[in-house]
Amino acid sequence: MIGPGDLIALVTFEGAVYPNLAITRERLGKPQQAPHALAAALTHWLRRRDLWLEVRGRQIHGIATARPLAGPDAWQIDTLIDAGDRDGAVLGALLAQAEEEALRSVVHMLLLRMPAAFGDAVAEVRSYGFDPVLAERLWRAPAARRAPVSARKSLPDVREAVESDWFGRFQLCQRLLPPAARRVLAPTYEQWRAMLEQQWLGRRPHDLVASEGGRVVGCLSLGRCQGGEQLELQAASSEAAVALLASARPRLSSSEPLFALTPAGSTAVERALAGAGFELQEEYVLLSRRLTQPVEEAVPATVGVAAPAGG
Repeated sequence: MIGPGDLIALVTFEGAVYPNLAITRERLGKPQQAPHALAAALTHWLRRRDLWLEVRGRQIHGIATARPLAGPDAWQIDTLIDAGDRDGAVLGALLAQAEEEALRSVVHMLLLRMPAAFGDAVAEVRSYGFDPVLAERLWRAPAARRAPVSARKSLPDVREAVESDWFGRFQLCQRLLPPAARRVLAPTYEQWRAMLEQQWLGRRPHDLVASEGGRVVGCLSLGRCQGGEQLELQAASSEAAVALLASARPRLSSSEPLFALTPAGSTAVERALAGAGFELQEEYVLLSRRLTQPVEEAVPATVGVAAPAGG
């Protein structure tokens, strides 16, 4: 953790710009830029965020920070800056510090999203025990080019989400995720809730669910990112995805671009987004590092057989 004695090293770090290899949903839609090093470090420190430095002599070679996800036993690395020789040593030292602190805090899982374009850095992170969980794609719809979503007949019913919908949303997630991702991100209901990334939703999120026959077949959340507005869309069919997009349209700004981050290969969702005027942008890889085995994992949730999203 950072202390007052590290400030001399922070000053020597000023003036150089390095990319932040950790991507959160809030940062989507903006070009890759590193935060102002001293300002970012001091901000995290003063807020008592978890912050780690790789210092050699009086010069900083790397910065990493992490934050809790929806539950305290899962952390997301939200800053990862390598200002060294890019030989992997700096990233390894930072990740080792993060893992050590996480274990002290009884954290079970570390998650890290990285741009797929930084393939060498992704490979270095993998060499230190992080496993790829999910390939993700970012879609963007410019405000001036959004296509109207047709309100077809015989679409699923859409309504505001309520507290009792959470388990149905968990079951939907289990049906849609690839098996490897499901084992990490949604092995049980409690762990799935703990690993949700919700900071981008703000204090008053807008959540919609689509249902058929009393079963949740789709859900949509609205929030923001640095590039504009953002939505998260999950749907078991193209019809559910279209119904949710049509219902969300009145809640969207007409002057800002709209972003959506989806698992790669989500056929129903990606087809609906393309039909609504979204265009494919960057690709990301979500990585995980299992630290301890939660007790509740010994009793897995019994949910129907998982199947890939269709359309």
